Amino acid sequence: MGYGEGFYEGLRSVEPGRDQDGCSDGSWMPYEEDRPVYVSGAGGRVMFSPKWGVLNGSVLGRAGAPEGTMVFYRNAVLSIEQVRPIRRAIAESGGPIWFIGDLSPRHLAIYLSLRVGGIGGPRSDEPPVDVRYLGIDDTWLAECLAHTRPTHSTPRNPTPEAGGQRPEAVGDWCGIVRRTGYNWAWAELEATPTAMRGLAWLESTGLDWDAIVGPTCMAMLRSGWTLELEGATNPHIYTEDFTRRQSKRLFG
Repeated sequence: MGYGEGFYEGLRSVEPGRDQDGCSDGSWMPYEEDRPVYVSGAGGRVMFSPKWGVLNGSVLGRAGAPEGTMVFYRNAVLSIEQVRPIRRAIAESGGPIWFIGDLSPRHLAIYLSLRVGGIGGPRSDEPPVDVRYLGIDDTWLAECLAHTRPTHSTPRNPTPEAGGQRPEAVGDWCGIVRRTGYNWAWAELEATPTAMRGLAWLESTGLDWDAIVGPTCMAMLRSGWTLELEGATNPHIYTEDFTRRQSKRLFG
């Protein structure tokens, strides 16, 4: 698949503004130090998550990768060199690689970097990677809605553009504010200006993000909100049935 002219420059143009947000949520380009991806477990099912620790803690109770599952993890846009061992693993497994990340523009950029075979300069002719997006997507949000504990069920507030209530919460990171969510209570975060610029770049790539992520999730991103895995798996917010169902959906 690779990518043509303009793709690399568009991605790189997102990067300069991130320090102007008052904090950094991670680079939009591969790190200069081309460290390898990490891997947990072994087996036929291959997965990738920028936040494997969150899934391991919230969904699996720190039990580690399920038997028969190999998980690659790295919370950064991937280079061509970092994708190559992943490509070898899925060739050996005979199946795709399954992606699980935050509902955020930067994590969608990580998904895209894997899909195109890694980022490595102005042009790339790398073969495509068969990567399937598992979430956070509309199906995931529907599960959140159906299995929120009663103590956390609240109506959704308007979007930022409509003057939505954005109360500050203790411990908010870098001044980013939370709002009462759509039954995934107190979990949504306001997107930074860099994230919104990154979203505009993602939509310029021509991919049908509504089909990949789901129209509800994309509407949420376009209206200026993100949802991290921490808030979309928290066992204090969701029932035990939610955790069991998500574990089965994600890991089989």
